[in-house]
Amino acid sequence: MNQLKSESFKEMNEQLFEEIKTLKAEKNELRDQKLILMAEKSKKIEQQIKSMTNKLLPCGFMHHIRLHFKLEQTRCLFFQV
Repeated sequence: MNQLKSESFKEMNEQLFEEIKTLKAEKNELRDQKLILMAEKSKKIEQQIKSMTNKLLPCGFMHHIRLHFKLEQTRCLFFQV
């Protein structure tokens, strides 16, 4: 009688271990898919930000800001003496 119980427990234990293995494999697959989706999402957001900044601030506008800032710096240095 005890031998039958131990054999049935062994079988159940093996089945549970197999189920654990499959669940862990599924978990790893889901984790990989999540990382892929997060990377795609960050790329999309980055592209949206780039397109928004290109529409809002044309390249010439940024150049004028830099030039104005440099002129202000030299003006401050000149009049500081």
